[in-house]
Amino acid sequence: MLGITDDELKQTLLIADATLVIIVLKRKDFMLYFFDPHHTQVIGLPVKLLHYYVLLCLLVPTIVASLQAVGVILVIAMLIAPGIIAFMLSRSFDSMLIFATLVSVFSCVLGNLISFHIDGDTSPCIVIVQAMLFVIALAL
Repeated sequence: MLGITDDELKQTLLIADATLVIIVLKRKDFMLYFFDPHHTQVIGLPVKLLHYYVLLCLLVPTIVASLQAVGVILVIAMLIAPGIIAFMLSRSFDSMLIFATLVSVFSCVLGNLISFHIDGDTSPCIVIVQAMLFVIALAL
């Protein structure tokens, strides 16, 4: 993870920025679709467009850019762990997005610090920190 090139970092940041802008702009539609897809369809929002063309088209470039930069295990962990931890600890979609972002940043910073002090690989340390946060959230 610490050996990414400037081009890979720029590509990942560009994709992350585009994804963030689209998620912020379509936040209410996504919230309704994620929590009640039948109601989304009844009120006339394009459910298939939201699912296939927006959500999956955001997910694919994010995964591809991340795979190049950090590897499979960390990408899978970063897709699953922050979201499930935020889902278990928050009640609203907005706080869930903020909390998942905070969990991601916290686990990355702490995982990097731990890997530096134990002279270990960075990605597994981040995954272990996320696993510990998940266990704490599950206990709460």
